[in-house]
Amino acid sequence: MKIPLRGLKQRIYKGRVKKYFDAGLEFEHQSETRLELLARNLSLKSREYVGRTLAIPSIRAYHDVQGQLSLIDADIFGLVPGDYKEKDFACAFAIGQVFYGIKLVDNILDTRQDIPIEDKLKLLYGVNQRVNGDVASVLEILSSCQIQLVNRNLLSALRENAIRSLFSISNSERLRSSVFIGNNMGMLMYDIMSKYYLMPSWSEDFLRIQGETANVFDDLKDIGVDRKRGQGYSLSYMPALMTTFFEGYLDLHKTFPDLEALKRFYSFMTLGIGFQIEEFFGVKSRT
Repeated sequence: MKIPLRGLKQRIYKGRVKKYFDAGLEFEHQSETRLELLARNLSLKSREYVGRTLAIPSIRAYHDVQGQLSLIDADIFGLVPGDYKEKDFACAFAIGQVFYGIKLVDNILDTRQDIPIEDKLKLLYGVNQRVNGDVASVLEILSSCQIQLVNRNLLSALRENAIRSLFSISNSERLRSSVFIGNNMGMLMYDIMSKYYLMPSWSEDFLRIQGETANVFDDLKDIGVDRKRGQGYSLSYMPALMTTFFEGYLDLHKTFPDLEALKRFYSFMTLGIGFQIEEFFGVKSRT
């Protein structure tokens, strides 16, 4: 996923913002080689599916953004005192692969009305008997992702919340499910990162709340797209969505143990807000 205005940003970003931006560039630089390794042992059909889906910005972002975010989170937690090392990128790509696999499942659940709900449930439960087409490809890709790194109880909780979202539910139930899914995804990040780092005690709450808040933010961004597909929230529910987002954002601040961690977080926010502005004005692809 190409970074817009790259040269200008490299000149104007300073300090920790530049550290995070440069880490994102290095992640992007290494991505193709690492993704080729992911696809190497797949069938031709599944390799083609990887190529097609990675060309879709909203799917590619789940690999790139989540991996890049883990690099930033590691520094916010005080785990990267100097330059990023191979261990940091290994962790980031493990997270990127897992979240890419999760997004492939989510994409089929959300957008493929042509796939029977029985096959969608087989996909969620990892049942590969009597499935074909894209569902079979996703199941094969999941077996190659580093999904084995993830605690099975967390995957089970994520699956149950995803199943709930398959059916027609009220606005409040949809929001509750979205918050739970965000919570599950934050805990997935914590679970994988803890295999690479000795995590500080406050990091678990931070990642959990970050996941919840990010998922609600995505719901706000996608409300128009979802409504065009006949899904999602009613417009009258926007205030409740916004309230939930801002409450989560404020709760994040309660997790920081000191001013230094808060300052590192706002270096990240400076970078993130810039990307959101670019997306709003169409400078970069919507994710």
